Amino acid sequence: MNGGTGKDPQTRLALRCWIFDRAAMAVRSLNSPAAGRKASWMARAMASPEGIWPHGQPLAATCSRPPVSKKKKDDDDEPDHGPVPSPHCSCGIYATTDLDVINGYLPRIAPVLGIVELGGRLIPASQGYRAAYARLAVVLLVDDALTEPHGVLRDLADAYRVPAVIPHSADPEDYREVAGLPTVGSEAEAWLRQIGGSS
Repeated sequence: MNGGTGKDPQTRLALRCWIFDRAAMAVRSLNSPAAGRKASWMARAMASPEGIWPHGQPLAATCSRPPVSKKKKDDDDEPDHGPVPSPHCSCGIYATTDLDVINGYLPRIAPVLGIVELGGRLIPASQGYRAAYARLAVVLLVDDALTEPHGVLRDLADAYRVPAVIPHSADPEDYREVAGLPTVGSEAEAWLRQIGGSS
């Protein structure tokens, strides 16, 4: 994914939960909590974008907020939205680095846990990131009581052509090597070589 532009080191790893779609052998973003319960902003954010995560390519974030017109911007002093995700909006693909956030989803509504590679424009937050692009990078084989059977998860990982591993760390960045991704340091070195700052 290489930062969306291929020029700057911007990929980060984070945790994400999904709903398993057996028919498509794919994962879906979480939907709003069960009917009758009000969805928190985090539940809505983790549900965005809705639908199946693509195989073989990153998922691109979109924004449902209408663009700010020049006239409205002049009248309201509302900042221009700019690229997704915007610091002035809640758009973007959310992923967390906090296991407490994940614990709220397993096993109630999201039986698949994994590591995502986030790229493009990234906005750090206290519990993770919002990103322009994301792709499933690793399927985590957590306890069967919390998820789908490991055989099913391995088949899912095969469909996405990613590894399925038993978790060994609470830090998503510790899965970079098993996912076959360059370290942030090696990405930075490659970027510096591209711009002529290092050899």
